[in-house]
Amino acid sequence: MLGLFESISRITRMRDREVMEEALLAELQQFVAYAGPLALRLYNLFWVRDGYRAVLMAARDGSRDEVIALDEIDPEAAPLLEANSAWRDSKSLSLPSITVDETGAFVHVFALQVRQRLSALCEIVLQRPVDRGTLQSLSVALQLYENHLAMLDYSEHDTLTDLLNRKTFDVNFAKLFTRPGEPADDPMPGGKRRRRPGARCWLAVMDIDHFKRINDQFGHLYGDEVLILVGRLMRQCFRLRDQLYRFGGEEFVVVLDGLDNEYAGEVFDRFRRTVENYVFSQVGQVTISIGFCPILALASAAETLGAADDALYRAKNAGRNQVCLFEPYSEHALLPPQEGGGEVEMF
Repeated sequence: MLGLFESISRITRMRDREVMEEALLAELQQFVAYAGPLALRLYNLFWVRDGYRAVLMAARDGSRDEVIALDEIDPEAAPLLEANSAWRDSKSLSLPSITVDETGAFVHVFALQVRQRLSALCEIVLQRPVDRGTLQSLSVALQLYENHLAMLDYSEHDTLTDLLNRKTFDVNFAKLFTRPGEPADDPMPGGKRRRRPGARCWLAVMDIDHFKRINDQFGHLYGDEVLILVGRLMRQCFRLRDQLYRFGGEEFVVVLDGLDNEYAGEVFDRFRRTVENYVFSQVGQVTISIGFCPILALASAAETLGAADDALYRAKNAGRNQVCLFEPYSEHALLPPQEGGGEVEMF
């Protein structure tokens, strides 16, 4: 048991969540090796309209790691938590729910909560049952892991909108160019689940138009509500693997993964139209201006932000409520506004 907690202590010194997930499963597998582990799986839970969906993030099958590619993560297609009785029962238990599957294997499901929210499931499939002491040790180890995730969440997220913050952007930017097989900073196995080499990423800087006027006319309480709702619209309009940040004030940043020039512009313009067509209570219509550029391997974070800022400045000067691509990358940098926009279901 001491070896398990020493391993958890090492894991909770890490900051890279992908490495942490893979390292956690490796250590848990060693701890239950005497019971014949068949599979270990870690699911993240996402609320998607009709309930929590369990998205597989990391898995171990015997001695083999299964690395989940970022472009394969789709919460909409993931199974519902409520559709699996073992998953559903784990929510209300201090120890795991235990079932026997059709092959006779023992399936243990631990529910993880972060900041009072159901956050993840850890599923351990064993050939033989384990004693209550082992279950308690696993439960305590996973609670320590939960506490570490909660501390990371507090440090990585903006307190008002719950989007990622500027400090997290600085840390994450360098990871965009990590290649498979490169050593990770953390002294544990993992670091394999990275973006595909050569996949184009885009960075957008977005600014709410006339936000000072909103604060002056309606007060800061309603200004904060606008920021919260814009953050919520961002989470609904962009994909799970896209990184969403609030930099401060009325400025937001998006890192968009794996799209070509034309479609990236369409994605940003769709978000612009979503904001334009959403009715903000008391305030009414709000618009947003967006500047974006490709993220190049040899460019620093400051250079990339500077290019996107330059495009944002052009969008503002063109009359606001515009999307603009940094000029050197397009003959027609200013994207013409498109008519219409879909409704967004709020939760």
